[in-house]
Amino acid sequence: MIVMNGTPVNTTGTFRKMMLWEDCISECYFDDDCLCGYFKWGNITIMKEFSFLVAFKVDKLHNSSTAIPSISTEWSNGTHIFQKAISSESATWNLVNLITKCPVNSTIYIRTSKIVCVGIRIFEDLEPGNYTRAQALCKGNGGYSITGPNLASTALAPLTPIATNKNSLWVDGYCNATGEYTFDDDSHEGSGGYQFFDGEPNDGATAALMLYKSNQLGDVGFDSTTSSGYAFRGAYCRLNDVLVDEIEAILKFRYE
Repeated sequence: MIVMNGTPVNTTGTFRKMMLWEDCISECYFDDDCLCGYFKWGNITIMKEFSFLVAFKVDKLHNSSTAIPSISTEWSNGTHIFQKAISSESATWNLVNLITKCPVNSTIYIRTSKIVCVGIRIFEDLEPGNYTRAQALCKGNGGYSITGPNLASTALAPLTPIATNKNSLWVDGYCNATGEYTFDDDSHEGSGGYQFFDGEPNDGATAALMLYKSNQLGDVGFDSTTSSGYAFRGAYCRLNDVLVDEIEAILKFRYE
């Protein structure tokens, strides 16, 4: 039996309500003839809903005509990230049923290919740092990589002033040539969401991208720590989401 978050909608199959949910799960786990709310696979839509649960029974391997096919989905309610996947091998079902959240001081961003956690990290010593140091800052302590905005409308949060310099952040993008970059994070899908300051980028190879204002970028030598009165105090980072409940993790069990 597979239990996931969700609630049935747009149903066309026969439905029969029986007993309490807890009793239904307990009894139907052992009784193949039990009916709580029974629908044939393919005749029901499960709406993504955090407050409700829906359960499936997986037929044995030899009954391939009614076995649950491989599925994979990821969605968010703005607070948590839900990852559900079912796939099968010759003798096993592989299940993923994860509920995660973004770490402190980061925000959920729903991107085209992935739901990610993004936050600003500042160098621990508060001293300006270069692009290489920014990459390491983003990868350490539960981080995934340096990142950048994926939409032109995404404004990067400004930094609280430190010392007398204007403060700036590194964002994902090492220049191979003017306007051509190598990225650490593919979730923002290149530089399409980047808004450049007038006349930028203009430094060519071995430069890296940095923030001028809340949503305007430029490039500067990757080994720089300051430029034109700006001090590079940290980076725009993608962070790894964290499990809400470690019990809900990747499961694998054999057919009986």
